[in-house]
Amino acid sequence: INAEYGVFLCVRMLGRLRSVPFLQYRSGTSKGPFLLFSDLPSEPGPRDELIVRIMGSGDPRQLNGLGGGQSVTSKVCLVGPDPHSEADVRYMFRQVRVNDASIDDSHGDCGNMIAAVGSFAIEQGLVPAMEGDGLQPVTVRSENTGVLFEIGVPVSRSTVCYHGDHRVDGIPGSGALTQVKCIRPQGSVTGAMLPTGRPVDEVGGIRVSCVDVSRPMVMLDAGSVGLDLSKSKQELDADADMMVRLEHLRLEAALLMGMGNTSGKVSPKICVVGTSTNGDILARYFVAPHLGETHPTMAMTAGQCLASACLIPGSIPHELCRTPRQLTLGPGMCEWTVVIQHFAGCIGFTVDVASRESGEPVLNHEEALVRTGYATTVQPICGGVAFH
Repeated sequence: INAEYGVFLCVRMLGRLRSVPFLQYRSGTSKGPFLLFSDLPSEPGPRDELIVRIMGSGDPRQLNGLGGGQSVTSKVCLVGPDPHSEADVRYMFRQVRVNDASIDDSHGDCGNMIAAVGSFAIEQGLVPAMEGDGLQPVTVRSENTGVLFEIGVPVSRSTVCYHGDHRVDGIPGSGALTQVKCIRPQGSVTGAMLPTGRPVDEVGGIRVSCVDVSRPMVMLDAGSVGLDLSKSKQELDADADMMVRLEHLRLEAALLMGMGNTSGKVSPKICVVGTSTNGDILARYFVAPHLGETHPTMAMTAGQCLASACLIPGSIPHELCRTPRQLTLGPGMCEWTVVIQHFAGCIGFTVDVASRESGEPVLNHEEALVRTGYATTVQPICGGVAFH
């Protein structure tokens, strides 16, 4: 079909079908459509119903929509101006369930999808592109958690760049580096970095660390539940007994964290950790044990939480991580890099800490955490209108 005939068909169809403009991005290791708030109903109920229809949820293949049949490809971002805060734009993340025609409101932010918000905002004219070359800062306020993000968007000659040499394990090919900084993300959902007030708790006889940085998460040593970290994703997904056990631990820990009954929801997340051969933290992060799904890599919100936990004295990740690297940013401020190994390779996260004692790699009080960060790539895939 040539371009003119394609436009002709769309015009004819638009006469009898309702539609919503979208731009689909691969953002980090996730994928989904980006929409403008102004193109959607203002009321939450009708808005979310429309999003569910666009994604084709209620069918495991999402055959009638833009979804890809798994959680990492069933995501939507809404973006618009933010005249009521210091941010350039506001965004809302929607984790659209696959088999059920609904949205999981417990998810919070998505660290992978947030990376493309800055590019989308510039492409849509919400933020003017800077002149010259470099990373253009775009500040984004989350409607989900209230957290403020600063996205470094690669720009050249007032145009967003997508092609480059930066590689991320778990993403095919390379692209232009996009930098993400999350400003004071502690307590994003529960209101505290340590929701239980302790670095370690006991649930069903298992030691767990409950931490809320960018997202609430339950972390435990693989050895405590007999989980073999050398197993493949497919092997872990098929281990129904382990999934049931992890789900029970997650639900019990959620009660300790003050999150109530989280049955059927994906938050808090759960992550099983160990020490790699070179001393890095080794992690297996679960999208949702009750769905029998292990994440193929590492969610960026989860990575920020785990990296921060590696610096909290007494926590399980702090006991297991041997290789945090320090960069002094100035008096009383240190940037720590924590490398996390996952199924597809590894990724580094930065944690900026206001240290009371120089050289101490610790988050020893709530306000010590200043920001977290990481680098990734984004790629627009297609754009047009979604009929519904």
